[in-house]
Amino acid sequence: DSNKGIIYGKDFGQATISYTVRFQCGTVTTTRVMPVLGVQPQSSAIPHDASCTNMIGGSIDVAIQGNEAPFQFSFLNKNYNNPYTLRNLTQGIYGIYVYNRANCLVDSVTNIVLLLDKDPNCDTIYIPQGFVPTSTNQTGITKLLRPYGGGNSIKSIHFRVLNRYGNVVFESHDLFSGWDGRVNGVLQESGTYIWFLDYVLPNGLPKSAQGTTILIQ
Repeated sequence: DSNKGIIYGKDFGQATISYTVRFQCGTVTTTRVMPVLGVQPQSSAIPHDASCTNMIGGSIDVAIQGNEAPFQFSFLNKNYNNPYTLRNLTQGIYGIYVYNRANCLVDSVTNIVLLLDKDPNCDTIYIPQGFVPTSTNQTGITKLLRPYGGGNSIKSIHFRVLNRYGNVVFESHDLFSGWDGRVNGVLQESGTYIWFLDYVLPNGLPKSAQGTTILIQ
């Protein structure tokens, strides 16, 4: 014989369930610890973009509501109390992971996109000091080596990347294209690469910069 039913009124977390199976020659009782899931909270993450005048000026407003408070959330391997505003963020794609008062993962908000506001009066261009072309982490890891910023204030651009032997491994006249660390589909070795940047402002004023960036595998 078997009986099936639903047990109501259990709090989230863990519950010990015992059930008995009857046979003609006796009974067998089994006890199991079962996870009890609660109601998914309402989690919001509102992004505020950085700008070319403040490359780390982005922020995310995080707020979580539900009946399993107090909630916490993790962001880039650090824990924060709810609610909270994450600050000093660059452009990128981020994610948060929400935990209830029993420290159970109950929600996540991924693909939080922070862009870079294009100020037409701003000609600031930023080149990252390192990039990881093979990264599968989508939370703020730079995968392309390219200029950031400028936007509508840049009339033309010429960006070149050279290896330690002086060979050009990447060249572009497009502000929004970048080097993925590969030449003819082959990932290049880790190390320092030299870049040269020449660009022209709408008023015809030319500017140039050069520096180095580390390719990290």
